Amino acid sequence: MREINIEALCNNYQCIKKSCGKKVCAMVKADAYGHGIKKVCETLKKDADFFGVATIGEAITIRCVGAQNRILMVGKSEFCDLQKYQDNNVELSVFSFSELQKMEEICKQNSFHLKIHIKINSGMNRLGVKTIKEFNLMQNLLKNSTNLEFCGLFTHFCSIKEDKSYFEKQNKTFELFVSVVDKMFKPLIHVGGSGAICEKFSFHIDMIRAGLALYGYSSDLSVQKVMRVTSKILQINEVLPYEMTGYFPCKITALPRRSATIFYGYADGIPKKLTNQAFVKINNQKCEILGVCMDMLICDVTNVLCEEGDEVVVFDDANVWAEKLGVIPYEVLTGFKNLRKH
Repeated sequence: MREINIEALCNNYQCIKKSCGKKVCAMVKADAYGHGIKKVCETLKKDADFFGVATIGEAITIRCVGAQNRILMVGKSEFCDLQKYQDNNVELSVFSFSELQKMEEICKQNSFHLKIHIKINSGMNRLGVKTIKEFNLMQNLLKNSTNLEFCGLFTHFCSIKEDKSYFEKQNKTFELFVSVVDKMFKPLIHVGGSGAICEKFSFHIDMIRAGLALYGYSSDLSVQKVMRVTSKILQINEVLPYEMTGYFPCKITALPRRSATIFYGYADGIPKKLTNQAFVKINNQKCEILGVCMDMLICDVTNVLCEEGDEVVVFDDANVWAEKLGVIPYEVLTGFKNLRKH
């Protein structure tokens, strides 16, 4: 079961907002970083200035929980979905002049009116406009458009803490684009990237897009982890010497052991590589993971007093798993987006 600490989530949002002193876009893409988009948006809909999504499906889900907050689509929009974006009042990101031209053409033909944010490629080289020349072409088109409204200008930083000099380079590049915004426009200026929340900028920023920190992972802020995953013991087995516990390869010993089988496996976001590398908690005691199957895992309860039906804390800290797996916490958290109910 995915357990969300609503109080922690609300406190984290307010902590972020207080720390940056700006509007905050709560990033809820990838099922709210594996936390469950419905629950997160229901909780934050009274406070969030924006919700950030990557698909039209995520945007529609937000509207279905009754949230009327502004929604920003940060990913690439399919032209065939423009009607849905308009109907659900979703603001779109645009990454090139050619894309903007096509969008304008379709909007004219169908009498659509859409709000757009232009993304600047300040150095991450993922998506966005890279030259002032192209940006000015886009502004000129928007000056004469009655179908597209220029509502935002943004970028994403890729190395605020890891490479300060590269961040400064990105920062200066984005500042240049901000400085040439035509006076007839008043776009929302916003940035994202780990560390942006507490960063001091040399130019005006209206909004910060907050992701990982919102869910309790930040070395700069006093935030609490929002999610833990619990399950229960399905069965306890007496394991004889030299018997396996799960699929090969697995640890085999000459000693008798007790194992507990637990609901949830790699189909739910529990990586098989955690076998003999991580622990679950049963009755406040650590139990080594002995094997991970598709929809179950097996752990060692040889020295743990427990019985079938007891609660198991499968997960409560992405940093621990990330270190064991050699990945980033984002990968661990988003792995839970397909977590099943039981």
